[in-house]
Amino acid sequence: MDPDSVAINYFEKAHHYYMQSEQLNLAARAKHNQGLNYYNLAKYANAIDAHKTAYNIFKKVDFKPGLTQTLNSLGINFMEIGDYPKSLNYHLQSLKISQNENDSNNLCQELHEHWTSI
Repeated sequence: MDPDSVAINYFEKAHHYYMQSEQLNLAARAKHNQGLNYYNLAKYANAIDAHKTAYNIFKKVDFKPGLTQTLNSLGINFMEIGDYPKSLNYHLQSLKISQNENDSNNLCQELHEHWTSI
């Protein structure tokens, strides 16, 4: 079994553990990381599902860095499947949060992703 598949299984177990123990930020991080591994395997639909789950949890706990990273990942996945309007929408949402939070690191990343997805 390849390392990404092994990681996906571990992140799923971690996600369930953290959800049960109500450590929502860590549960979201596990789901986000799972999405990154799905992306590495070019399983974009699975990656999108994992990132959407992470996004919803990050939104519930109002963790802005997690929101921006997850929106960025969603944008990248939609770009990979050729849905450029959705990709651009997710990148712009991340950009807006970064601007509001004065997150210059993510702001630069989002500007790059925005222009490369056009």
